Amino acid sequence: MSEKRTAVRFFAVVFSVLLVTSVASAGMISSVGVAQAQTADDEVLYRANAAGGEVSAVDGGPDWVDDEQYLVAGGTDTSSHGQPSQIDSSVPASTPDGIWNDERWDPSSGDEMQYEFTVPDGQEVEVRLYFYDGYSGTSSVGDRVFDVSVEDQTIENFDIIEKYGDDTGAMESFTVTSDGTIDVDFAHVTENPQINAIEIVSTEPPPGALGGPDSRAFGTVATGHPPTGTGTRT
Repeated sequence: MSEKRTAVRFFAVVFSVLLVTSVASAGMISSVGVAQAQTADDEVLYRANAAGGEVSAVDGGPDWVDDEQYLVAGGTDTSSHGQPSQIDSSVPASTPDGIWNDERWDPSSGDEMQYEFTVPDGQEVEVRLYFYDGYSGTSSVGDRVFDVSVEDQTIENFDIIEKYGDDTGAMESFTVTSDGTIDVDFAHVTENPQINAIEIVSTEPPPGALGGPDSRAFGTVATGHPPTGTGTRT
């Protein structure tokens, strides 16, 4: 009789250990799956540094590369103004100081400045445009005003100094859906448009991928993630 009770207790203990281990393992797998999903949602598609060449990332993500490969019109002149005296809170902590050293600006003659980035049709992205007006000739409100458009969203009469103050690095964000390419366009109003860097981050998986715009959602699935050019202002 005592031997039977001992055997029952032994199997009860083994069952309890296996149950606890299974629950713990499931929790670990679930956590990993969530972490991967969050990382995928924040995937960096492009980081383009205007005119200054490559800048190393400070967050473990992809580096910032020269923007010229994405420039399709205008914007042939560049300038270097060093670092801004302050950074606006709109700028993510993942932004390296190096992107502020150089800017690309668009002269009044010729085509308006335009960039194009290939992004799958139907994919939603956040486009981040980085601005720092370090030119002493445009340090007051109204000195530099231009229009900037990302797909069908436009900021008209954008004045960096008016919105953020002089000698300040800032970021403007646009959330748009791609039609196959993301177009970033600039238009003159007063003086010349300028840009320091462009970053494009996906806000969802690509179309056709699990969880993407063309996929059926089945809930959470556990799974085992020095300046290079100068120019003269006009």
